[in-house]
Amino acid sequence: MTYTPGSAWSRANKAKPFRNADDGRDTAENMREAHLLATRRMAAAVDKVPAARNGRYHVAALLDNSEITDFDHRAPAELFLEDICANFARGTLIATEQGPVAVEDLMPGDRVKTRDGNGAAIRWIGSCMLDGNALVAEDYPLRIKADALGELRPVQDLIVGPRFRILTSHPGCAALFDSAEALAPVADLFDGDTIVRLRPPEDFEFFNLMCDGHQIIEANGLDTETYHPGDYGVTVMSLEVQSHLRRLFPHLDGDLHRFGRTIRPVLKGFEAEALRYG
Repeated sequence: MTYTPGSAWSRANKAKPFRNADDGRDTAENMREAHLLATRRMAAAVDKVPAARNGRYHVAALLDNSEITDFDHRAPAELFLEDICANFARGTLIATEQGPVAVEDLMPGDRVKTRDGNGAAIRWIGSCMLDGNALVAEDYPLRIKADALGELRPVQDLIVGPRFRILTSHPGCAALFDSAEALAPVADLFDGDTIVRLRPPEDFEFFNLMCDGHQIIEANGLDTETYHPGDYGVTVMSLEVQSHLRRLFPHLDGDLHRFGRTIRPVLKGFEAEALRYG
């Protein structure tokens, strides 16, 4: 039921006040008191409602003035901002110009190896915790076992978030997407054997990285990507999510267009299925 404050007031103001024989007060005054009492009861009921579960996201970013900012950001869990930060589990080895480095040991400004060979500086690192008790099975992280996608792909087991994408050079990419390579969601390769879902323990930490442009990098020897919302990702986000994005990515200075274009076509689930069975 929707309660509209003031509706009783407007009706009372149109009526001619009269005295109550018992207490000598106007009917409007009685209604005034009833309205205040109802308001107090509603406030008390709201106070008893449990607070919505919030997600905590840790951010470290290299700003345009070469300073590094480091902070925590909180947002309602139902906004699914975990999709932004939850990509590589703690312990994942990222290929850098200095050799493999655990993702949790990286800092903004460190340079990662990229597929084009030029390397790129990390501008942003985000992290968050995933709690298996708060997830449905289809949103569990995935364990990609060593050699699951070919020899040394990956070189050792890799635990990733449910939205993790890998680079594929399937022959069908050129015909279907006019590109020799594309990024495909690894969840569509789930087979329950070499790629399995993993219910995370409480407070299982995940990370993600971003460079100045979308890049192909290596995680445990497997080609994957730095963070990008997708070519149309920002435009379909609610204004509330966009507001949180501006705070999560301070190095963009509020301009979400600075994400740029994706470096390879990003396949939707049905497109990845077409490659898999086509």
